[in-house]
Amino acid sequence: QAACDARRAASATVGRFAPTLRDPAADPLARMATAASLLRPLTTAARMLDDRRQRRMAFRQMWEESLGWIRAAKGQSDHVAAIESAVIAAFEVAVEDHGASSRACLERCEELKAHMGLLHRARGDDWVVRSHRAALARLTADAWTRMGVAEEARRMLDEARRHLDKAVA
Repeated sequence: QAACDARRAASATVGRFAPTLRDPAADPLARMATAASLLRPLTTAARMLDDRRQRRMAFRQMWEESLGWIRAAKGQSDHVAAIESAVIAAFEVAVEDHGASSRACLERCEELKAHMGLLHRARGDDWVVRSHRAALARLTADAWTRMGVAEEARRMLDEARRHLDKAVA
């Protein structure tokens, strides 16, 4: 019950302050503070929920708010933080989809590739990008394994290893 109440409170609060995230005229530091104060608590509350549907709904809300933030922050100092927020939220939604359907998880992973491209363009080929790419490859490999396609799963695990090796180097 406490997790549900925390998620409801976080969602209601995000709703009131979300226009700041989507406002290109807002100060980038204000958008980053708003995201840190609102989106992270929403994610934390969602992770505590036992109800998968509510968890997915909270992560979906975080993802949508992050997409609005990306559009508002384009070309500004908080653009990278917005992209990272969207990638994290998209991963959470993909994991929730994974629990319901391997095919839905693979579809979400395909959508996530576009966000990874944005993150790569914004950050370059750094450790954060490589570790996110490795996590995406592992998630995709698991979905392929659950679908019984071992060859594709192996290919994705090899890709994850390459990304981690480059991240460590």
